[in-house]
Amino acid sequence: MGLIDLRQNTKWLFDATPDITEQIKRLSNHLDNIKVIDGVFLIHAHIGHYTGLMYFGREALGGNNIPVYANAKNESVFRR
Repeated sequence: MGLIDLRQNTKWLFDATPDITEQIKRLSNHLDNIKVIDGVFLIHAHIGHYTGLMYFGREALGGNNIPVYANAKNESVFRR
């Protein structure tokens, strides 16, 4: 699931699935900017909701300083 703000020309993901390249591709079809993604909201710490984060690196999608948001309970899980 994603959110596109056409006024601000931004795109946001809700969860980063293992099929992150398809998620990014679908969002990119709606915007002309070259930014990979403006941020990700992680709904919960289930493995299918965060494993796509590993593809944001230079060797894959080339993301840089992409904010990831999680609630306090889940944030502690991701820091382990």
